[in-house]
Amino acid sequence: MSQSTELKKNDKPLNFDEIRLDPISHIHRENNPQFIASLARGLELLRCFSLQHQVLGNFELAKMTGLPKPTIARITNTLVCLGYLKQMPDSPKYMLDIGVLSLGYAALSNLTVRSTAHRYMEEMSQYAQAPVALAARDRLNMLYLDVVQTNSKIRRPIGSTLPLYSSSMGRACLAATPEFERNRLLEAIQKKHPEEWPKIEMMLK
Repeated sequence: MSQSTELKKNDKPLNFDEIRLDPISHIHRENNPQFIASLARGLELLRCFSLQHQVLGNFELAKMTGLPKPTIARITNTLVCLGYLKQMPDSPKYMLDIGVLSLGYAALSNLTVRSTAHRYMEEMSQYAQAPVALAARDRLNMLYLDVVQTNSKIRRPIGSTLPLYSSSMGRACLAATPEFERNRLLEAIQKKHPEEWPKIEMMLK
């Protein structure tokens, strides 16, 4: 039996849901040749940047991902070279660069539900005199795909996120999710927020 045949025989199918809900620990333990851990590390590092964390240094990124600082330094340098990160002037910290936009807007353009739903969202917003948002679950968050704004002080831009367990749209998503998947999501939330779980559990009842 050749080595390649043996690898294929021993390979286990990747559990995408498990990877997405707990990516960092999966990267640390993954030995499947079908899974490129170095690529996963770079993408997970990019996901650390958000509206709440727009500027991050290698120390913060290492703390958020659990990856060694030398590994973080190599990844950030690579991402700067490729135009996905840029280093702040006179600072060791980084922020997302415009290269990320080409990925984000390409993904948005593929979501036909946005163009289909937008006019109905406008009608609903005018009727209710309130903002209307379209969102989808991204791991343990709700990700805004489209927003019709009003003069309301509450303004959420496209791409912003809210926790699945503490937002009204997140709880609605959980309620509409099949029981098996919902239980898996609740287990992931409990694992991520062990100290807050009793309060979260009461909130979800």
